[in-house]
Formats: sequence, C-alpha cells, structure tokens
Amino acid sequence: MIGINNPGTFTIGDTLFSNGDRESIIYPPIPQFSPLKFAYITNSDTKNYKSFKKGVSELIDEGVVQLLRQRGDDGGGPALLAAVGELQFDVMVDRLKNEYKCDKVKLEPLPFSLAKWALGGWEAVDAADKEGKVSRVRSEDNLRTSETRSERRKRGANDESEERSDEE
Repeated sequence: MIGINNPGTFTIGDTLFSNGDRESIIYPPIPQFSPLKFAYITNSDTKNYKSFKKGVSELIDEGVVQLLRQRGDDGGGPALLAAVGELQFDVMVDRLKNEYKCDKVKLEPLPFSLAKWALGGWEAVDAADKEGKVSRVRSEDNLRTSETRSERRKRGANDESEERSDEE
C-alpha cells in the first residue's frame, strides 16, 4: 500500500494498477453514514481566502467531511459542514491550518444532530411538506417524539373513521 498526494485526482477507494482489465476489479461501495454533527466554517483572514477555499474544496473531495448547502445557496454562502463525529472537524481545521496556512479558521457548531436524506430533491421535499409529511427536528430524541405523536394522530384518525363506519 502506498500513499499518493494528488488532491482532486484520486479519491478514497481509488485503485491503481498496471496490468489487466480494469473491469475485472470491482469493490463494494464505501458505506456512507448520515452525519450527526454540523458546523459552519469561516476564515476571518481575507488574504488567505483563495487558500481557504481551495483547502475546503480539496478536503471535501477527499471525504474528510461533507458539504451541505442551504436551500437557494448556489455556492456563495457559508460552507455548512457535516460529519459523523467531532474528530472529522478537528482534522479539517488542523489540515487547513497546517497544509493551507489558514490560521484564522473558525468552526461554528450548530445545534442539530440528525440528517435524513431526501430522495427526489427539493421538489419531493416540497410535495411531502404540502402533505404534512415533513418534520423539522434537531435530534434523534425529537424525531422519536414527533414520530410517536404522528402515530397517535394516525391511530386517532383511524379510530374516528372506524367509529363513523360502525354508525352507518
């Protein structure tokens, strides 16, 4: 096993070989986990802006953290980072400081601890929201509480419809 430093060209899981048919090597996909930690990252030193942007971009490409965008952000807004654990943020900040010479990097942790993937993009989220199927919660505990309330409401609605059908 060797290490190659070539940001942007290779990603985690890439394989280099010199002989044989490349179609003959197949690996299972690297698992992706839903993030549990979220933070904005900023650089208050404007003279290192290009280096900071390059570092954030390359480290995200490497898979150190995930980059999320707020709705309507076309890339000009603050970088919202997502990670499974604090250590990923520590690695990000340390590498930005040491490899990209960005000494004034600041992480602003966010109070969320849960992310769920929405298949179908914003259109699917909007459609589900109109049907009352979207919940905004800050943690797994809040999600469980919300799901329990939703189940109770469904049971209540079912009980009422059963009572109506019995009366007819």
